[in-house]
Amino acid sequence: MLTSSLTVGQAVTSERALLGQAGSGALAVEGSAGNASFVRLRRDLGAGWSLFGHAEVGAMQVSGNGALTALHDVRTSQYGLGLAFRGNGESFGFAVSQPLRADSALAQFKLATGRDLAGGVQYRSETVALRPSGRQMDLDMSYKRNLSRTSNMGVHASYSHDAGHVAGVKDFGLMVKYSLGF
Repeated sequence: MLTSSLTVGQAVTSERALLGQAGSGALAVEGSAGNASFVRLRRDLGAGWSLFGHAEVGAMQVSGNGALTALHDVRTSQYGLGLAFRGNGESFGFAVSQPLRADSALAQFKLATGRDLAGGVQYRSETVALRPSGRQMDLDMSYKRNLSRTSNMGVHASYSHDAGHVAGVKDFGLMVKYSLGF
């Protein structure tokens, strides 16, 4: 029997940090609030094959209490699409994805510029547009085969273009695993 699943949702977050990081000094973060809309799809194609995908877009606001006073209009996204096979003691998977990234944001700073005659600190407000220089795209492929009832071997290869969302950075990984149970 062929099956499909579709999940659509909305995630709302509020934390006294930004993705678990509070920072310190001039870059201290007081808190963040965000929301994201997502969709996930899985479709069995028959004969052990299935197709899967996901997409998420979100927005976030961050408040700071140092030189960084806020991050406004933070836009985030992540996407992925893949194909998988499972059967006859083996499995195979291939996926292309863009991991979570901040597509754009506006950083607001309160910068000390000097002192007045009474000794008080003078400040200037500055807003800077932020955007990553690249868009990381990952290609992943894995294969696993049962060698016996108690052993299997697998290989996983991963390639990242614009790794870390930095233009021109490439990364490659290859992992081989042998497992023996007793």
